[in-house]
Amino acid sequence: MPYLKTNDAWRKRFRDFISEYNGNRKDTIGLNDMSIVALADTLQLPLVSMEKPNPGVPSKTKLRIPDLCISVGVLHIDFNRLCRKEGISG
Repeated sequence: MPYLKTNDAWRKRFRDFISEYNGNRKDTIGLNDMSIVALADTLQLPLVSMEKPNPGVPSKTKLRIPDLCISVGVLHIDFNRLCRKEGISG
């Protein structure tokens, strides 16, 4: 599905989690997060972020980037894993 259609469809599907639609709630996805995941989906590329998924039972009010990626089938890689995979150490 093209990027704009994907982004629009997900805005509706995940509306209850999006910060801007819910009083700028903290610790949940924003429209910008939704856009980068939709772009990764459209380009069929993995998405790298510093975030970890919500621990335990899925939340009914909060969704993080890795949780969204899991929900829509986009490969999520956390930054530390990427560095290890590429042989980068600090």
